[in-house]
Amino acid sequence: VGGYAPLVYVLRDAAGRPFELAVTQETYMIASEDGDLCRPAFMKLDVSRRYGPAMILGEVFMRRFFTVFSRGDGSLEQARVGIARARIGATPKVRRRKSPFSTMEAPGIMRHQAAR
Repeated sequence: VGGYAPLVYVLRDAAGRPFELAVTQETYMIASEDGDLCRPAFMKLDVSRRYGPAMILGEVFMRRFFTVFSRGDGSLEQARVGIARARIGATPKVRRRKSPFSTMEAPGIMRHQAAR
């Protein structure tokens, strides 16, 4: 893949300020199975003007970005999407949390079931 300009989307942050999200050709162009052809990994999306403009950012886009979706309290005003460039090949650092079903509770549950 070579020679294609980045696609630049203008989005709004949580405070309503516009920012640019540039998507490179490595993200939006895909190769055919034999590798002879490349084509864009997007298509036209017909959406009523009342709901648009719209785009669907699927797997081809998401594999290069880390995304977090939050509905907040369920209202439209509280809905948020966080987008950041992914560190391809990175290993996530996740803290181990104690299970809500700890081993201390398990015997009590087992006794309760056995008593039935």
